[in-house]
Amino acid sequence: LQADFAALGYVLSTHLVLEHRREPDRLVDTAAIRETGLEALVPARTEATLREQWGDEEIAAQLNEAKRHIAAAVPTRFFAALVGDQVAGWCELRVRDGVAQIEDVEVLVEYRGFGLGRALVQHALTEGQRVADVVFLEALADDWPRELYAKLGFVGAGRRDFYTRLPHPFTRI
Repeated sequence: LQADFAALGYVLSTHLVLEHRREPDRLVDTAAIRETGLEALVPARTEATLREQWGDEEIAAQLNEAKRHIAAAVPTRFFAALVGDQVAGWCELRVRDGVAQIEDVEVLVEYRGFGLGRALVQHALTEGQRVADVVFLEALADDWPRELYAKLGFVGAGRRDFYTRLPHPFTRI
């Protein structure tokens, strides 16, 4: 079916399921990480979506509303990486029945390269280990964060394939 999906404009995206199984290669200072509510992250999340080739206000609103629904259904904690008083990055930690998932790790492009992504994941991992027997996350198979996650002690436990069709950037009015 891959060719049929491709003909319809869908792209295969493989996600690696990575379980935390060993100690990180090194620990970093997480003083810039604060627990916060989702609403404090919405402006930065919206900005990140608008910067995407496919992003617009409607999609950003839909993604933020979807996040609200997920947080209402699954106990979720939100963490922000702060630079001064600016939200530079974020992630979330979902926990249920002894399993914790680190999700939606993002650092705004102008703040990348300063270790904030590592600090966010390390902090969420520490919090997840306090309350869960298993901590995992997902990473795109063809994107660089999987290498960071490996350094933090995450190893492959499975994979999931998705077909996605994003709005074409030139179809917007």
